[in-house]
Amino acid sequence: MAMSEDNVATPSRENPKFGRKIFFLNPPLSFDKGIIEPLRDEEYEIYVLPDIPSTKPIMMENQDAMLFINIDHTMTFKQWFNYILSYRDDPTLRTIFIGVVSERATTSDQQLFLEHLTLQCGFHIISSSTSILLKNFEKILELNGAKGNRKYIRLDCKDIKVISACFINDNKLYEIQINNISSVGFACTFDEKSAHLFKENAVFNNISFTFGRTTIVCPSVVFRIMDSTAVFLFTNAMPLRYKDAIRSFIHTVLIKKFDIHAKNIMMKDMTNYPNVIDMSAIIMAKEAEKNTEVFDGDTDFGNLENVDEP
Repeated sequence: MAMSEDNVATPSRENPKFGRKIFFLNPPLSFDKGIIEPLRDEEYEIYVLPDIPSTKPIMMENQDAMLFINIDHTMTFKQWFNYILSYRDDPTLRTIFIGVVSERATTSDQQLFLEHLTLQCGFHIISSSTSILLKNFEKILELNGAKGNRKYIRLDCKDIKVISACFINDNKLYEIQINNISSVGFACTFDEKSAHLFKENAVFNNISFTFGRTTIVCPSVVFRIMDSTAVFLFTNAMPLRYKDAIRSFIHTVLIKKFDIHAKNIMMKDMTNYPNVIDMSAIIMAKEAEKNTEVFDGDTDFGNLENVDEP
């Protein structure tokens, strides 16, 4: 893999509150099990884009996202160069952190992309072992604040009918409305009839969750009460395989929703990107950026003397 602090541009490394969504365009088949699945297990929110025409419209909806592009297929290297270059023409697309992956790129191809494009997520040569490549991706995602302040992916369950929860107390069955869930806990809404049971630090050993065809019992403790909402954390007594099942369910729901949305994208990018790189235009644009002076209100102009017009 070819990446270092010298060739990873750093215009902004802010850690967004909710992290960054991660997208792959044309990922190699080996990435499914070797890269994408392990990263999802580490609580990264990852989606695979269906095609080039849908990519820009989706990126326009996901400011500050991260995009990894496999440039070995669909277009030539020069066309991919111009495609990535075009992201600078839109203020929203300029916020996308882009990385390149390739198995066929030469050293000169690498240099061309790294010297003349902004690749905050580096240029990755797929020649090393999958485990080494995975570690490199982990470093890139951490460096760019992909998780944000949120360390676990949370699924909003208000419109999801395939998840439900209940518990038994004094031989009475209580149903609870799940607001959101992650692999470490959940938030739920309770009614007046059961309000007396929900107190901070109260332990519930028999909360039963059903999602899809799976039912699990999750020992949980009340972490916080806010009006009629209780925030729970799963206790250490909860088996790891149950947490894995919840995480898998979350990813399945998110991916399904994304795939449906991506399929229905109406305004697609049908640009025929040129197979020629206009280096003179690129150099001129860089020089123009260097020579542009921006007045920020704090510029010190020294002692100015009023000059009356004759």
